[in-house]
Amino acid sequence: IAPSAGPCCYEVGHEVRRIARSTLSQADTFFVERNGQLFLDLWSANRRQLIDAGLKADNLETAGRCSICDRRFWSHRRDGADAGRSA
Repeated sequence: IAPSAGPCCYEVGHEVRRIARSTLSQADTFFVERNGQLFLDLWSANRRQLIDAGLKADNLETAGRCSICDRRFWSHRRDGADAGRSA
């Protein structure tokens, strides 16, 4: 699973959790509340979906690099309209 928005920074609204509960197995395990804000662990959610689709867990790796707080990556969440784009 490539660098992407990490659970450290990917803040979402409560409506996202409501939708996830109706579509993802184990949805509640992908969310954490900190200081009244809700964060989504996309890495774990994507991993779960891949395993549910038949991939073996041993064949999956997660880069563990957040594209929001790691400035080596472009991030619209961090930089807004000035964010660069990857090809």
